[in-house]
Amino acid sequence: EKALEDAEKSLLTPVRASPKEFGEGFSPERFRWAVSLVLSRSFSVTLVDEPMLAVIPLVDLFNHVSLPGTSSSVSFDAKSSAFLIRAIQPSVPGAEVFITYGDKGNAELLTNYGFALGTNLSHVAAVSFGVPADDPLAMQKRMMLPRGLALSFDAPFEQDLCWSTPADTSSPAGSEGVGHVEVSPELLMLLRLCKAELTDMMKLPLLFQQRPMSVGSEIAALDALRDAANEAMAWTNGEVDGSLSIAACVKSLQGTDRTLLKAVVAYAEAAKRKVEADGIPEYVPEDEDDDDM
Repeated sequence: EKALEDAEKSLLTPVRASPKEFGEGFSPERFRWAVSLVLSRSFSVTLVDEPMLAVIPLVDLFNHVSLPGTSSSVSFDAKSSAFLIRAIQPSVPGAEVFITYGDKGNAELLTNYGFALGTNLSHVAAVSFGVPADDPLAMQKRMMLPRGLALSFDAPFEQDLCWSTPADTSSPAGSEGVGHVEVSPELLMLLRLCKAELTDMMKLPLLFQQRPMSVGSEIAALDALRDAANEAMAWTNGEVDGSLSIAACVKSLQGTDRTLLKAVVAYAEAAKRKVEADGIPEYVPEDEDDDDM
């Protein structure tokens, strides 16, 4: 959707300025149809050292499979001025040959290509969280945020969650045999900052070392992660309108979101139990550590 909006903004400006040059049959609706047609069938290639989109006849008929399941690759050979499809793993006679459209989650696949996968290890789900408006440390926390987040401090932060690879079904956070969730150190750092208490501000080196600052704030951060995942999961139970094909794709997207977010909840609860049972390493300021030496 964003790609279409960006294209409209950049291309419709000259159209509106000189509408006669584009013919009477032109309309924003037909433009959106044409752009969708190109985006859903084109490949990103480099020709004469310039990256561009190319529509390649017949190649756009190949179906997508997530890495590493793909059986072939698409590339441009400058010497022969031809696009080549190379087998990268054996295929049995009569089996379908797949290519990959890239490392894309279901939301991107549905937006750009009109389908979603039942199991997609490239899928990401967004969670939102923030700092309460009445937090007495709000200003200090704002000053420690990256500039982009600081500018939108009054709005909830949106952070992506994804599966770790390779899949590890032995993980306590495993969900439906798919794998275990990967919570980035940056996301945990933001959650810890959002939930930091006044006493934690004396331990800021731990925050930037991506370590817990206190048992209380660590539990609060993990609770915030669990609550954000549960809140994000609410949409996955909603009704879906539209044609049967689109509804089926959206249902698939809801399912992959739900599976991933359930794993996030399991991760947060398991990590919280570990903190409650084992605590966290004691904080030793650097100057005290130097004195001991």
